[in-house]
Amino acid sequence: AASVAAGVVLPRSALSGMVGTGPLIVVVSTTMGVAICCASARSPVLRVLGGVLGGVQALVLVAFNGTVPLWEGLVILAVMFLGTAVHRAERAQCGGLVVAVTAAVVVVCAVGGAAAYGDDDHFTRRGWIVAFLLAVLTFGVGLLSRRRRVPRLLVALGTISYSVYLVHPLLLAVVDGTIGRRGQDSLTLVLAFYAVLLPLCLLTYRLVEAPSQEWGRRLARRIQQS
Repeated sequence: AASVAAGVVLPRSALSGMVGTGPLIVVVSTTMGVAICCASARSPVLRVLGGVLGGVQALVLVAFNGTVPLWEGLVILAVMFLGTAVHRAERAQCGGLVVAVTAAVVVVCAVGGAAAYGDDDHFTRRGWIVAFLLAVLTFGVGLLSRRRRVPRLLVALGTISYSVYLVHPLLLAVVDGTIGRRGQDSLTLVLAFYAVLLPLCLLTYRLVEAPSQEWGRRLARRIQQS
């Protein structure tokens, strides 16, 4: 709901423009380090403090320093927490009706926000809305078929999906800085982009993400045992 009210109140990367990118990185990195240390402590008070500190920082960065408009950053958070609500409903921690109403509000606000505040280009705005609705549909189909056997190719894509999320804007930046982006869509270039992106994400998953996850699990087991 706040995404609809927010509109285009703040420019993108407002904090970076105000204090500078370098100082902001130092402050954010230090704060996040403190938050992680507190969240990993034995004291319940410190753990709560760490969670709150990290969450507040995330909200501040999304609201005041996002690389996308404020309404879009808040929509992204809303969608993420909608997934948490569905997870809780599956475990009978909240009612299904509450989640259904929440999902409807998120979808309506996302589409309404894009229609009202999206890019001036009608094609771009329509593309964002269509992509969002297709993502919701994909999640719904996956949720309904979650107890069925999933093809291995889809499992593999899901496994590297976070790496795709992190790496694809970097690859787009490289494309923009070298050959540039075409004004018209090209199926050949899209296929070439994926031919580079997916193997690259497989490497980042195996060399960075998976080892980091295993390191985190070992650390968590040590903390629980101590």
